[in-house]
Amino acid sequence: MLDRIENDNGYSPENCKWSTRKEQNSNRRSCIYVKFDGTRITLREYCRINCLPYRPIVKRIQDRGWPLSVALSAPMGTRI
Repeated sequence: MLDRIENDNGYSPENCKWSTRKEQNSNRRSCIYVKFDGTRITLREYCRINCLPYRPIVKRIQDRGWPLSVALSAPMGTRI
C-alpha cells in the first residue's frame, strides 16, 4: 500500500513509501505513542508486547484522563 511519511504533507515522491497494512495503521494522527526500550512505538504494540489489554488502557487515557504512566501500571479494576 502507498503511505505518506508525513501526514501533514501531500502525496509526492519524496513523501511516499510502500508499507504494510500494520505500518499504515500505525501512521495515524489518532495513535497514542509510548517509549519502550528507547524506541517510540504505538500503544497497541506496547500492549501486545507486554500482554496488556489495549481497550481498557485507551479508555483510561482518553475517557478518564489518566496519565499514561498510571494507565499502564495500575492493575485492572483500579479506580482513581
